[in-house]
Amino acid sequence: DEPTSALDTKLGEQVMELIRSEMKARDTAAIIVTHDTRMTHYADRIVRIVDGRLGAEPVPA
Repeated sequence: DEPTSALDTKLGEQVMELIRSEMKARDTAAIIVTHDTRMTHYADRIVRIVDGRLGAEPVPA
């Protein structure tokens, strides 16, 4: 949940690269919760939650 929330942009990018690298190495997926839309380019799929409900169908990133 919010792995980059307290980080500056550069360090946040490094954390996301580390997560991506570990996912590939372990051949697994991760669910990342964030309010930082700058991080969406790391996603294969994006799901938005609006007022506690899924906002729309999941979309490719």
